[in-house]
Amino acid sequence: MHDLATAIERNIVQWLDLPGGAVRVQLDHLDALLAGYTSVRPLTAAETAALPELLPLVHAEFALSELDYSHGVIGSADSSRLAYDYYLGHAEWFATPEAKDSWNT
Repeated sequence: MHDLATAIERNIVQWLDLPGGAVRVQLDHLDALLAGYTSVRPLTAAETAALPELLPLVHAEFALSELDYSHGVIGSADSSRLAYDYYLGHAEWFATPEAKDSWNT
């Protein structure tokens, strides 16, 4: 489920819309991805329930790796601050009613 959650978080959630706008979740793409995946390997009830819960986690993993890269590899305070701001802003989005509604449609 981790890999499937990662695919959804990276490809279905339009993060670039967030600064100044609302994040779009491309539900038609989500439906197509899940239809293709489940045609090969159906999800159990537990996996179906766990999938939306994993989305903030896989996002946090990626955002923290970006922060580590910005700080530890390139040593840029500006890039590190931006990565941290994105981490917080995106994490906050997952707690909004809009985000929760996206996964319950």
